Amino acid sequence: GDKNLFGNKIGKNLLLENKAEEAADVFRGLDLTVNVEANLRLGYLAVLSSQFDVASNYVDAALSIDAAHYGTRVFAGGLSIYEGEYETAIRHFRVALSERPNSSTAYVNLAAAYSCLGHSSKAIASLKKAIAIDPLNSNAVIFFADLLFQEKRNGLAIEPLLYFIKYNGEAVAAWERLGRACYFSGQYDKTINALVKQAEITGYNSSVWNNLGLANWKSKKHEKASTFFRNALKAHDDNGCSPDVALSNYCWFLIEHRKYGEIIQLTNQVLESIESKAIKTKHEELILLQHCVALEGNKQFQEAFQKLNGYLKAGIEDVEVKVKMLLHTTYHLTAISPDKDEAFSHSEQLLSIALQFKNILDDTLVCRSLNNVMFTSLEFDDLGKAEHVMNFLSKFYHSDAYATATLGLLYLKKNQDFLNLL
Repeated sequence: GDKNLFGNKIGKNLLLENKAEEAADVFRGLDLTVNVEANLRLGYLAVLSSQFDVASNYVDAALSIDAAHYGTRVFAGGLSIYEGEYETAIRHFRVALSERPNSSTAYVNLAAAYSCLGHSSKAIASLKKAIAIDPLNSNAVIFFADLLFQEKRNGLAIEPLLYFIKYNGEAVAAWERLGRACYFSGQYDKTINALVKQAEITGYNSSVWNNLGLANWKSKKHEKASTFFRNALKAHDDNGCSPDVALSNYCWFLIEHRKYGEIIQLTNQVLESIESKAIKTKHEELILLQHCVALEGNKQFQEAFQKLNGYLKAGIEDVEVKVKMLLHTTYHLTAISPDKDEAFSHSEQLLSIALQFKNILDDTLVCRSLNNVMFTSLEFDDLGKAEHVMNFLSKFYHSDAYATATLGLLYLKKNQDFLNLL
């Protein structure tokens, strides 16, 4: 007993002095059939060396000594998450919490296991408990904010982030998430304040400039927004956002202000490079789309269509970008350079994607897609197809002006057909 206690202390001190090999020798020399701490320390050292099977053996030995030991259960749960055994991890963390119900750390780990299973509501509930126990647990507060962001419930993250920052004013990750939570809650001035605080710690990188551009745009401070976006494009740093993110955000800003020539000039600088890539990021695909939108705005309709059609044939990975491209090509083939067969081909693709991904696409985009398909059907006098699409579009009538107008066009054409029979 005394040898084990003394050996544990020596090994622990060696670890504090970064003498891992010497510490391991000490722990291995103790009685591992009764010494939980020695097994856990050796398991920890095995994890540091990426020897997870060895670590599991030491944890199993510790469990055989004391099946309810808090530290062992937390360690076992962590290893189970690594191995993808999330249900097993949950059981380990629940045992740990039965031994230590006020453990903020155990609740964070439990949340991680739930999150890996896709049980976001349970993960969020576990993190609420973790924060209630220890509101200064950075892992709990940051993880909580990230999960709420995924669930589009950003406002709930603001209060715990503010409390955490009150006592941890240099925590960059917390300032980043506070800025994000405020931005998606419509609190743009608070977003700007959080971003400035973040920049006071990290300096101004492309990510901060980009986010300041977005927040000032939403606050209708357009001159400042434009300046910040341009600063983001100029800032080439490792810690900021990717250049394609800043450029695509700036392009949307310029599209709103109808500065099509400037967009064409900016996108022309990167267009060839993006087009040559076999795999593109979402924002790179957006830049291709934005270039074509600018061409349309510049009344270069045929060039815009040819490029969009080429991109679609080559393959667009992001569903949202693909839908937006199809919206433009379908409209072009319907209203600008009418071609019934091609218009129906594009509209069928658009309808299929909009219905298949209606639960992940924004409602506004789904509405625009269905309305576009219905409009194409009506323009080429396919009333049967228009009535078929009308069933999917019905929930948007009287809330979306374009959908309501297209419904009116359908009734007008149906009545005209009736009048033609008289």
